[in-house]
Amino acid sequence: MSTEILGVKNLLMTRHAASLLWRYRNRTKEELYDIETDPIEMRDLAAEPKFAKLIEGYRRRHWH
Repeated sequence: MSTEILGVKNLLMTRHAASLLWRYRNRTKEELYDIETDPIEMRDLAAEPKFAKLIEGYRRRHWH
């Protein structure tokens, strides 16, 4: 494998790692996913109004 290909591969891995790190550091306080329909957790449902009561219930149970 040439050093040019290795350099591109390392650059892509570095960009991917940076992207994951940015998402981790800038995540919201609460996250909610439907793991049956979204098993790789791409769509955070926590901010959707229809889940507000569910989130509030979790807060009461886990923070008291």
